[in-house]
Amino acid sequence: MEAVELALREALFKDGRTLLQRLYNQPDLSLADNTSRPGEKCHPDRAKDIQTLFGTITVRRDYFYDPQTQTGRFALDQTLGWFTASRPV
Repeated sequence: MEAVELALREALFKDGRTLLQRLYNQPDLSLADNTSRPGEKCHPDRAKDIQTLFGTITVRRDYFYDPQTQTGRFALDQTLGWFTASRPV
């Protein structure tokens, strides 16, 4: 009985990771402020591993960097309340 339940839990966690990864990696995901501001350069598809309830997933998102102020930001990270970088990653 235990082996069946453990296998089922792992299968559910795997599906949960897959669904979350697809959700966060949607190319048309609508985010506030997900465009370059004046002076910023966009570096697309920066990867980040995120620990979720279901395990680790990898998300790819745009990084915006302003060389004049030497600051950067990830709109996805800001929208979801994840750690936001202030320098190049």
